[in-house]
Amino acid sequence: MDQISEHRDWRGVSILERQHYMANSMHVNHPDFVLAANEIRRRSLRCENENAGAGILVLAPSGAGKTHLCRFLKSRWPDEVGDAITRVPVVKFDIPPSPSDRSMGRAMLAAMGDPTWNVGTAIELDSRIRTLLPKIGTKVILVDNVHDVPDRRGVKGIQLIGNWIRNLIESSKRTVVLLGTSAAMPIVYSNSQLRRRTVKQLHIDYFYTNTDRHLALFTRFLRHLYAALPLANPASDLDESLVKEIHYATFGIPDYIFQLFIEAVALAVASGREHLCQEDFANAFPLIHKDALALGLNPFLPTGPKRPLTQEYEPFFNWFDKSNPPLRSPRGLHP
Repeated sequence: MDQISEHRDWRGVSILERQHYMANSMHVNHPDFVLAANEIRRRSLRCENENAGAGILVLAPSGAGKTHLCRFLKSRWPDEVGDAITRVPVVKFDIPPSPSDRSMGRAMLAAMGDPTWNVGTAIELDSRIRTLLPKIGTKVILVDNVHDVPDRRGVKGIQLIGNWIRNLIESSKRTVVLLGTSAAMPIVYSNSQLRRRTVKQLHIDYFYTNTDRHLALFTRFLRHLYAALPLANPASDLDESLVKEIHYATFGIPDYIFQLFIEAVALAVASGREHLCQEDFANAFPLIHKDALALGLNPFLPTGPKRPLTQEYEPFFNWFDKSNPPLRSPRGLHP
């Protein structure tokens, strides 16, 4: 499956293979995503050259692409399985359910492939991390869902995890990327030394259509997405009304955009077509929003609402809450 690219004639390929490709291998450039990936690569080279650690804070609301960024970086720096040891250029782990010095060390060692990851004190775990990192050729360390720490720990706990991350940056001498919603900010700001070590903040935001510039940016993204679809003839007339309907249906959230297109591609192929049409989106919409059909909310139908679905009982009502606050980026003008 990994051998299939967007340039191959997809005729005869099963729906499941196409969906797998879209969910796991297809990459479409999001401007914020590209900036983040390039900056992480640049910073990792600098860390290697200077033999010093650095931190980067990547802030993104839910569904904006943190997981996709991690997957992309792992694909660009894949693990290399050897006879004696597996090289892991990108180590990625999530904040554990009960974050502490020891649980953080255990989660990281597990991601590094250490078979004894759950054995030892916090100090012993940290020592093994420092020893293993150069052996497995790690360049970048990804710590995902950092926003979970404030919800799971009090003020002292936040400071403790902040200290652990600060020490990891110093001792690893590598690029440590913290990923989370803007609710992750207390972790960085609780520790002045950690704040100095994560001076670089990057934002991956949703798409918007409330200005001509935002609409043009979203349209360009969708054109690139169409071109990468696993269809033999993916070209489509992408007029402004369809662009806006796609935005209404997804709130400009990359994860929902990809879900919509995955379902639409499956419906098109099941109908014997190698291109998308309005009907595919209309039928795909209730597959990702189960209750929308009964409420008459399908924006792809003539009778559907032509606006963001943010009212009470609609899919994106109260989408931004304390665990997923909106970004305050230059593009952060919410629809």
